[in-house]
Amino acid sequence: MESLPLEAGRTEVVRIMNLHKAKGLEANDVFLADPAGGVSPRVDVRIQRSGLTAFGWLKIVRKNENSWADKLLAEPADWQDHENVEVPYLEAEDDRLLYVAATRAREVLVISRCMSNLRNPAWGILNDLLAEAKELNIPAKPTVAPVEPLDCGKDTQVIAENARNASLARLYEPSWSITSATAEARQIARMVRSVEVASDDPSKVVSTDTPTHRADAGHAWGTLIHGLLEHAMRHKAWTYSDLYRLAMWLSMEEPDLRSVLEQAVRTVLEVSKAEIWQKAEQSEHSVETPFTYAADKNQLITGVIDLMFKQLQSWHILDYKTDLDVADQSASYAEQLKMYERALAAIGIAKASSQLYPVRLTPTNK
Repeated sequence: MESLPLEAGRTEVVRIMNLHKAKGLEANDVFLADPAGGVSPRVDVRIQRSGLTAFGWLKIVRKNENSWADKLLAEPADWQDHENVEVPYLEAEDDRLLYVAATRAREVLVISRCMSNLRNPAWGILNDLLAEAKELNIPAKPTVAPVEPLDCGKDTQVIAENARNASLARLYEPSWSITSATAEARQIARMVRSVEVASDDPSKVVSTDTPTHRADAGHAWGTLIHGLLEHAMRHKAWTYSDLYRLAMWLSMEEPDLRSVLEQAVRTVLEVSKAEIWQKAEQSEHSVETPFTYAADKNQLITGVIDLMFKQLQSWHILDYKTDLDVADQSASYAEQLKMYERALAAIGIAKASSQLYPVRLTPTNK
């Protein structure tokens, strides 16, 4: 039932397999076929299965294409002793396979028998248990339902094609979506290119020093500052040198940032002196906290909270902003802050407030 049938969607089909393939599977009706398929345990290899070191012994024979009998070429001098030890193991393995065979059926187990005298009947060990089993009546001439030819006309093909396209169209419609609370990357190890360079326009390599193309602006700059602030809040004993080395590592893929690393470190130094930073550092807090919550049954909202800390049974959320014009865009970030509060509400934190926290050096300190 768990593997692919020959006719998908149909249950009234017959599957043929050996006992090894049947492991782990079940069916309502199971037939143990080929009553003459039994074999006697034959020892070809002896493996010692104790201790830390494995030892093995084997016979060397020559196969005969015209007979089942093999010609013995060589064997260990004490092969009979090895064979006597190995036979019970092989017999136990046969018992395990028979157990698999007898336990695959949910409702009906049919065991095939041969009335002639077989030397090694496949299911012979079960014979003594079949005294009260019901014998199936096999008709001399079974009736087979006639097979009606399928309609493969043009109209039928058009109907099938339309039904198939309709099914595929339903599959292509998304049943849910994931939306980020912010487009800015929050992972330290991920650095995003601040300038997209068109491969077919060499003039784009040189850009004007505008607020959106400056080294101390854009996604790369924001990711650098977020990484340094996270380190500073996690490790109270940080030093200027620690932050500068981390800034060097974070800017490995952003050579344009190398000219403003000192400015980035001084920015973090200034932030660490702020009263709200001191409160967060001395309180229960969490930095770069990822979240996912269900906005409704068809949408998930994901994001990362830069810094949150608890005071007087209430949680305060700080969302760092490295933009040059945060004051002018504060209204556009209102919904983003609400998402952060709803994320905490989803885990039972009803008392939460959020605010933007501009992270830039003032012109006098720059």
